[in-house]
Amino acid sequence: ILAVAGADDAINLASVTKIISCSAALDLLGSSTTFTTRVLSSKPVGSHVSRLVLAGAGDPSLRETSLAGLALKVRQAGIQKVDQLQIYPGASGPSKFPPVYRKKNTTAGYRAPVGGLNLNHDRVRIQVLPGKAIGAPVQVRLSPPGRTIRVVNKAKTAKGKKDKVRVKLKWDKGYVPSVHLAGSL
Repeated sequence: ILAVAGADDAINLASVTKIISCSAALDLLGSSTTFTTRVLSSKPVGSHVSRLVLAGAGDPSLRETSLAGLALKVRQAGIQKVDQLQIYPGASGPSKFPPVYRKKNTTAGYRAPVGGLNLNHDRVRIQVLPGKAIGAPVQVRLSPPGRTIRVVNKAKTAKGKKDKVRVKLKWDKGYVPSVHLAGSL
């Protein structure tokens, strides 16, 4: 080594690094490798199971319709009652941000945490509609609906045609997103 500059600095990976990582994975795993999300259960007693587990494996194509298909297969297997549903994110563990991601101050869609169980490419559609009356809070709908995403709604319904709703995404402890709305609609 003749010269080194910033060799120990923590930096975010560039997109080209992701392409190289993908190429290495394809070379190692082969192009026919698939990542399958599975449903596992405790031993059924009639049509009842005490525990059902949704086990992720890094499937990048998992969508709401995929979950509906898995639920239908559980029903077709004769299961009608489940006491406990557990989610196992897979070998990569729970969703988390790569190192030094928090240093960059942006809420861009490509900055979602990475994990073994992701739904809809980690995207959530936020629909903002007027409230029931002038001065009422705006209505907020999330798709897919989720109880883990906290909505802080300070936006109000106003008279006029100029929409001034601001939406900001913040990451709480445990990599849980919260959506903050302000302004008027």
